[in-house]
Amino acid sequence: MKRSRMAVIIALVGVMCAACAGGEEVQEPTQAVEEPDLTSETSSEPMVQDQPVASYYQDNCARCHGENREGKNGPALLPDSLSRDDAYYLDIIRDGKRGMPSFGSKLSDQEIQILIDFLRTEP
Repeated sequence: MKRSRMAVIIALVGVMCAACAGGEEVQEPTQAVEEPDLTSETSSEPMVQDQPVASYYQDNCARCHGENREGKNGPALLPDSLSRDDAYYLDIIRDGKRGMPSFGSKLSDQEIQILIDFLRTEP
């Protein structure tokens, strides 16, 4: 009986070794991960908070500054009415002023600059 157990154990060890040594190495399939190309534009219009800057303006600024930036209860934001340098407008948009709410917690300085560039174009 000892002999038959020993034979079974040896046979099992042999089968296990053969399975490990004789088989091909199994590799997990790899999936190509596409990284976004940040150097090419995905839209013809600059983006602010994942939407075109004009849409961002309509959703967040038009209520006070007008759909066509002509002004309402906030001042007009047309190129002719923007007489100060970009740094001035960046500070106001980021930090707020009088009735103007601050957007510094929502927008990066780069996004604010995109918005300022938009305001300096004709509607």
